[in-house]
Amino acid sequence: MSLLFNLYANISIGLDADKPFNPAIKDIYIATDTKKIYVCYEKVGFDISTAVFSQSINSQDVSPTDIKFSHDGSKMFEIGENGDKIYEYVLSTPFDISTAVFSQSISTQDSAPSGISFNSGGSKMYEIGAAGDQIYEYILLTPFNISTAAFLLSISTQDSTPRGISFNSDGSKMYEIGENNKKIYEYVLSTPFNISTAVFSQSISTQDSAPSGIVFNSDGTKMFESGFTGDKIYEYDLSVPFDISTATFLQSINTRDSAPRGITFNSDGSKMYEIGASSKKIYEYTLQKVGQWEEYKKNDDLKNYSFAIPFAETTTSASITSSTFSPFYVYTIPLTETKKMLATYTVDILNPSGCETYITINGVQVTPVRRLTADTQLIHTYESELVVKTGDVIAIQARNTIISTVYLRGAALYQKLL
Repeated sequence: MSLLFNLYANISIGLDADKPFNPAIKDIYIATDTKKIYVCYEKVGFDISTAVFSQSINSQDVSPTDIKFSHDGSKMFEIGENGDKIYEYVLSTPFDISTAVFSQSISTQDSAPSGISFNSGGSKMYEIGAAGDQIYEYILLTPFNISTAAFLLSISTQDSTPRGISFNSDGSKMYEIGENNKKIYEYVLSTPFNISTAVFSQSISTQDSAPSGIVFNSDGTKMFESGFTGDKIYEYDLSVPFDISTATFLQSINTRDSAPRGITFNSDGSKMYEIGASSKKIYEYTLQKVGQWEEYKKNDDLKNYSFAIPFAETTTSASITSSTFSPFYVYTIPLTETKKMLATYTVDILNPSGCETYITINGVQVTPVRRLTADTQLIHTYESELVVKTGDVIAIQARNTIISTVYLRGAALYQKLL
């Protein structure tokens, strides 16, 4: 008798209610040779290579320079250097520009406003201008309502042609992008979101010779630049979040507009927006989900999560004609911290003359003996919840087989308490 066996598994993460899990993990693979665990993270957005253009709307200004949203996407803001105004829109569907309705505008401080930003709560607004080479700070009495904006103070820029402005998530850092020197400038703020406390710390060169916009992802591990010489959006990886000295250029894509100015994203990076001075439009892109494999480092990512993966792919051939049970497949658990297993083994028999099988763990029988006597293919399944640990040996025992072909396939549900 020839027997072929393949063992596969599901891994179910231990349910620890007091610790979070990472829902971005969508798959897992255990390398049986190195015993290393690899997980596939589903990256949602902030990968411009996956950007697909979806729709556009006309801007209010005939020379728009930047665009931003409120944190919940219910409002959109445009700044333009023709009307020297900041424009506010209301969106009935968050982050869907097709639902944007213009609501109000206010005049800017600068006669060539080129960028706009807000603090996280919308109680402060910032404008950067290329005429006065200044950064302007406003207080908003009603968050994200520009009609309540009151100008507070301004500071000089590093570049003589500043184009864009951005902050890190907690307001302890501010960033300026400048066309004249083709640089990105980083400032440290001793008082968060208070530009009067800003101190210039460092700068790096841009990819584009006419950079126009700058923005970061939410955790500061990615930075994006737009430029209207190359008409591109550029993506950088930052090995230290929000530290531009660690920025490495990753990739770029072409813009829709031949004079792209500002860029921004929705909160999770699944949508990207470009504003263009040539066509006078706001463009919306959808960013697709992609998978990225990484070696798993022990942390809380795998808490409270279940998914199917190949556990092992081992084929064993054997002939068993004895009336005494003998192991035809033996597997030693390689994983650390494996707590329990629900094993399902399926035996396909083609024209058997008789076969009996059962499972042992460390030599102890853990499933009843099952007799397979069908003259045609038969699928038979063992199900048993087994407590196992690293080094435990799973064996499938068989006897009384005469010139038959048996295919055995397995599935095991593992729970790992990490």
